[in-house]
Amino acid sequence: MSIVFISLAIITSLFLIVLLIRRYREKLEHNAIMPFVDIMTIVIGIMSVITSAVSISVMKSQEKMQETLLQLQKEEHQPIFLVKESMVDYGYENLIIENVGEQMLAPADITFKSYIEVQYSNAFENIDRKVYYNVIYHPWITSHDNVRGVIWKTNKDENFQNHLNFVELTKAANRYNSESEGEYVFIDLVNYLSVSYIDVYGDKNVKYYRDNQLITREEYERVYDLAYSTFGEHHTKSIDKVELNDLIVPLRAQ
Repeated sequence: MSIVFISLAIITSLFLIVLLIRRYREKLEHNAIMPFVDIMTIVIGIMSVITSAVSISVMKSQEKMQETLLQLQKEEHQPIFLVKESMVDYGYENLIIENVGEQMLAPADITFKSYIEVQYSNAFENIDRKVYYNVIYHPWITSHDNVRGVIWKTNKDENFQNHLNFVELTKAANRYNSESEGEYVFIDLVNYLSVSYIDVYGDKNVKYYRDNQLITREEYERVYDLAYSTFGEHHTKSIDKVELNDLIVPLRAQ
């Protein structure tokens, strides 16, 4: 702000000089000096305009800097979400979402989907695709009202062995690769989620994740649209009901 005050002082001084020159010019009796005085008046006027423009530019620059600093401050005081997977036993895989950063003003709204990522290639039919099959891998979920700490977790059922079911599906894919000529299928399990929350500044934000990796909204929606366009609206099955043909037969037909 000191630069702005200096600029205003310069403008004021120049204005006073212009007035003095005009007063002096009125008292001049020699007409030869008049053109010089006119030129000086114009030069001083131009300098005043330049000084004003510089002052405005400096003020805008300072305003932009303040906005940047405020944005950085907001980013430093945001929640930090961690997606943790752990084995309860060999057959069941648990998932927990924690906020280890700044607390939220209200509980987060979480949308969660598990997909089987299918990489399928067929040399004879010239097919090489990566698609996503929506699967129910965590059927029982508890959403907490916490604004920090554990905010979401899955619940174990003694009769549901999600990890064991996926291991068996992976073995089926490996057998298929060894028995099929010119065909290859690789599968992986991935989790996509969106977390909508209100930060300490009262601003609403949404973050998107693939497992524990932050992604863009476009990537999140791309996977959803790809799963829908490949397998249809009602393709979702529980992991204990999914067979390998559910994953590769639709790809052959397309």
